[in-house]
Amino acid sequence: MDDMVTDLEGPWEDMCGTIQERQSRMLENADEFADMAIERLEEHDSVDSLTRALENRQSIFLAAIEKVNDDFDNNLRILRIESLSALRSSLFGKAMEPFYNKCNAEFGRGSDARRKAIIRGALSDEELFTKLMRSLKDSFRANSEATQAKIQEAIVEYLRVIEQRFDLVRSENVARESEQDPDFRLRVEQVARAGRETMQRVHQVI
Repeated sequence: MDDMVTDLEGPWEDMCGTIQERQSRMLENADEFADMAIERLEEHDSVDSLTRALENRQSIFLAAIEKVNDDFDNNLRILRIESLSALRSSLFGKAMEPFYNKCNAEFGRGSDARRKAIIRGALSDEELFTKLMRSLKDSFRANSEATQAKIQEAIVEYLRVIEQRFDLVRSENVARESEQDPDFRLRVEQVARAGRETMQRVHQVI
């Protein structure tokens, strides 16, 4: 077991480092594109309320993504303990449970040697470790898919609220000023479209 842990420690740390780098890039991309939308809106004084709404939602959105990432990191730490330890509750401990039970059933003269033989036989079984690796992959995949679903949920909610704000501000401003400024409707439509396109790029990049 110790040898297996040693063999997996390096790849595990490399994987965690890669994941953390990807998480950082994801947050940077989301922040960058949201900032881009705000900058484009700031060029239009008539949509100040929309800009403020976008800034508020950006903060909420990024906080939600950070929480999802923190939860995922915590789940990875738990998975590491469950996978790379000899605890009875770990994946390895559960896989060895039948062999432990066989050892406990051994009594009398020579029982110690028989118990050792049972454990050695289990640890030399490649199928046992193949199953362990499969269980580890399945658990990691389940955590990853759950995290991805939460991120997508946060993105959809972010875009939904921003879309509503675009529509609300556009309707209010157009109704109030279109008669005084014939070109105003077109400008608002252009700003709203640019904002939507930017938010869609956030969705695609993440």
